[in-house]
Amino acid sequence: MKRKWLVVAAVAVGLLVIGATSALGAKPAATKPKPIKFKVTCKSDVGDVPADGDNSVVPPVDQGWQYGAVHCGKVFGGGIAANEFKLLDSGDLQGSWTQYFGVGTIHGKFSLTPADTGPPSSPTTFAAISYTGTATVDGGTGAYKKAAGKGTMNCSSADGVHFTCSDTVKVVMPAPAS
Repeated sequence: MKRKWLVVAAVAVGLLVIGATSALGAKPAATKPKPIKFKVTCKSDVGDVPADGDNSVVPPVDQGWQYGAVHCGKVFGGGIAANEFKLLDSGDLQGSWTQYFGVGTIHGKFSLTPADTGPPSSPTTFAAISYTGTATVDGGTGAYKKAAGKGTMNCSSADGVHFTCSDTVKVVMPAPAS
């Protein structure tokens, strides 16, 4: 009977040694890379483009394109902003935007509501307006492919043609391929 227990004990110890050796030689489970998340503030100065056949812009402009410079700090750097917009009957401004940088583009949508609640302060500032609202990041190209995010956007204009905007967005980028 003692021999059987010795054999059982020897087999058990042998299995433990094999299991421990296998566990020590095993590779750790690979961890999945996490997406990159960051907050970025972009400042742009854009101007309305005259409609086809026109050589000037007379506010208020109900739809069209705006182009100009954009700067997004160290995250994206400087580039070109292009906005397509439509002024709704409610006074809200909605549209899409694209920002072009050296290593790719990002694009999304915006929805802005007039922030001015009173009449103009003088007849010469009738076209002055400011907007506040939301912006989304819906994708990109190059280094910014599959970018996504959302945040706030604020724009103002002294003449209804030239706009200064600031948007702060929380962006999520896919994890880099390993």
